[in-house]
Amino acid sequence: MDERFLFEDGADLQTQLQDALVSAYSCINEMVPLKERVCALTRDYKVRRAELTVAEREERKTPVSMIDAVVRGNPELADIEYELSLADAAFDANYEAILFHKKRADSIRDQIGREWADVRNAM
Repeated sequence: MDERFLFEDGADLQTQLQDALVSAYSCINEMVPLKERVCALTRDYKVRRAELTVAEREERKTPVSMIDAVVRGNPELADIEYELSLADAAFDANYEAILFHKKRADSIRDQIGREWADVRNAM
């Protein structure tokens, strides 16, 4: 076997492994800010919904059975819910990216193990 070919291939696999790990760590570092945004929007949604519910009941004397539907139709609350859905989707997508990069790193490690085991056995 050509040792130069094996070295380049092994070095290439190591580079790919490092790239996968860097990508995974990059995604991990984004998790906290993404989750903080989800939590902040959830808090804003709950607070605003409670305020609107109280206002509907106290000020407008809306029947209790209709308050939920009326509050959900509020444009401001709908905007917060929309932003919350987007933030939640971004968090989930980032989590999936972490899993992808981890799986990629695992498969590269396995490939390195197989190829270098062949080299050790050939010597």
